[in-house]
Amino acid sequence: MLLRLRELAVRVDDWPLDGKGFALLEAGLGRSYREGRRDLARAQREPSDECLHEWRKRVKDQWYHSQLLAPCWPGMFDCRCRLLKRLADDLGDDHDLAMMHRLLETEPALFGEPATCERIASLIEARRAELQASAFAGGWRLYAESPKALVARIEAYWRIARAERGCF
Repeated sequence: MLLRLRELAVRVDDWPLDGKGFALLEAGLGRSYREGRRDLARAQREPSDECLHEWRKRVKDQWYHSQLLAPCWPGMFDCRCRLLKRLADDLGDDHDLAMMHRLLETEPALFGEPATCERIASLIEARRAELQASAFAGGWRLYAESPKALVARIEAYWRIARAERGCF
């Protein structure tokens, strides 16, 4: 398996790429950020399990982009990565609790007596409310800029890092 991975790694240099430098990331970065803002607004209007889960996917896209871009400005991107990871984790915990609540409704015998089920349901609902409130507050901060402004700002970081270090 390791030998096969090494063979594939050598072939990476031959992959055709659409662009060079920041242009390789620009479209995907802008698109995933724009979709994240859209999904955040949708989830706040309609906080269904599906809408929250879709938003989480876009948050993870931004987390991956931020990890790729971290060498441009490690301190800033490390902080952004931590915030995005926390947001994705909160949304993931919310989704897990939603699935648990569904199971509680469809298979209550798994959880015990009716009074126990009611207490568990109440605790799930309370925790989900906390997670969602935290997610929306953090989300609006992470998605405060327009997609165009975010891409322009990150491209400026890229250019500065390239000028300073001659990389990228």
